[in-house]
Amino acid sequence: MSEAGSHNPLSDHLDQAMLADELSTVLRETVFSSSLRVSPRRVAEIGKQFALVFFECYDHADDPAAQAYGQQLANEGLGPRSVLRAVAALQRICTERSNPLKDLPFVASIFSCNLLDGYIAAREKRLLEDQERSRKAELAVMGRQQSMPD
Repeated sequence: MSEAGSHNPLSDHLDQAMLADELSTVLRETVFSSSLRVSPRRVAEIGKQFALVFFECYDHADDPAAQAYGQQLANEGLGPRSVLRAVAALQRICTERSNPLKDLPFVASIFSCNLLDGYIAAREKRLLEDQERSRKAELAVMGRQQSMPD
């Protein structure tokens, strides 16, 4: 990640605030497809964080921060549709702004894959945990039913 105070060459060609606004707009359009844990007020902050993590990962596309941020998005309850639309917006914006940074679409693609990898892993973990809780609850109910007198 870039160190505090160091110049990020991406800033010369892509406005981080504009990217954050675009991502927030896309997320706002899909926030209701997310779980109820995501507040519509939180959408602008998620857009800013998404853009910040991308800018921080620009020089190191394989930075684990992208995967960690994907996990964070899943844990916050952002739905798959919202995440996919945000990733598509990121890639579209980077393709449009790729001149003279010819590697920008490639970096956005690697970043997106890592973010989605983290997102999917966190969602799978949460689903497995939910299934295990449901199984334990079902077993407890079945145990109580068997111990009840007829």
